[in-house]
Amino acid sequence: MKHWKEYLTQVTTSGWEAPSLDIISNLLSRQAIEHGLTFQEGSIGDKCTIPVEELYQKIVDLKGVLIRKSEPSKLSNKLSTFIWDDAVFNFNYSPNSDQTWVSWASNNPLLSLIFSALESFLTKREPKGHVFVLIPCTGGLRSESIGVGAVPLLKDNYNKDTIEGYEAVVNDIKSKNPLGRLAIFDGPPGTGKTFLIRALLSDLPKVKFLLLPSNMMESLTAPELLLALMNESDSDSGCGDQCSDTTTKPVAPKPFGYSNDNKDEKTPLVLIVEDADRCLSHRATDNISAISSLLNISEGIIGNLLDIRIICTTNAEIDDIDGAIMRTGRLSARVEVGLLSVEKAKEVYARIGGTESQEWDKKFYALSDVYAMVKGLKSNCVVGISAITKKAKVGFCAPTNGR
Repeated sequence: MKHWKEYLTQVTTSGWEAPSLDIISNLLSRQAIEHGLTFQEGSIGDKCTIPVEELYQKIVDLKGVLIRKSEPSKLSNKLSTFIWDDAVFNFNYSPNSDQTWVSWASNNPLLSLIFSALESFLTKREPKGHVFVLIPCTGGLRSESIGVGAVPLLKDNYNKDTIEGYEAVVNDIKSKNPLGRLAIFDGPPGTGKTFLIRALLSDLPKVKFLLLPSNMMESLTAPELLLALMNESDSDSGCGDQCSDTTTKPVAPKPFGYSNDNKDEKTPLVLIVEDADRCLSHRATDNISAISSLLNISEGIIGNLLDIRIICTTNAEIDDIDGAIMRTGRLSARVEVGLLSVEKAKEVYARIGGTESQEWDKKFYALSDVYAMVKGLKSNCVVGISAITKKAKVGFCAPTNGR
């Protein structure tokens, strides 16, 4: 069998002694195609359920060549790559965060089983109110928590129709047959859209929320980002009995939330896109790619198979949102997070500790302005009644039949 190193000069001019994991993975994939092998790969990481030294020793005990070696007893910023004729395994331990990451690619079924078993010694990351982002890593992108963003929902801070819309979104995310895969929270600045998103994290603790910058929407279906979404989603991406060509089909590791007891159970992956005006507004030369990706994910095969949901926040007017986005079957709910009437603002003001000496010289107030008044700051709200009345209720899906 042709060794994967023999493909090296066709991919890179660097020496083979220390090629990167993604390069070796590429070479192994080509080896698999040429020799009719089953190519598999995986990447996962978190805290070890056993001592890190013990996991590292299990790897050392495997047959192979260690090309960058550190003593097992001195596990400080350890990065080791093991290579075989038909496989590669990367071990990365960071004592600062007490996290271990393993990545591998293999054309050897026995080594693939061993690598998969080693993954079981790493705890699967649970969402529990965390907000995740994608960061570069060896071989592509991986998710990393940037902290717990969940806060309880304060219903009394919002208008009744806003709460109804919020509850519709919660119920639709829980549903296996959602009304749509896209939810839009729109309204003037300062009305509390971000806090509603954070409340979703609290009300949906088993769901993973991935924060995406709006400028990343253009490349949402690009290979690197798509592979990251596959790894982060709760779908089993193996070929199974339906795939006859196993030579080029990577089998991703089972992600968090996967249940061997109930293989039909899926946990949605929710993408959060804040300030998504550019992704939602009418198609033009500068945003056509972003809108196309959004439409494909929200009503295409990818979104359905990976059970991806998208939540966008925007300050855009309803008339400025592209009509295709508002289509029934794609839109789960459009939640208008509006300004508060002066009566409602007074109720919120009194509840959060405001004094009775406050002057009320406007008909409508942003939630942030009411909180600023309690702190003794001057309101910056300049939005009038026209901003409230010009928005029609388009695409709002109220809960029905328990949904």
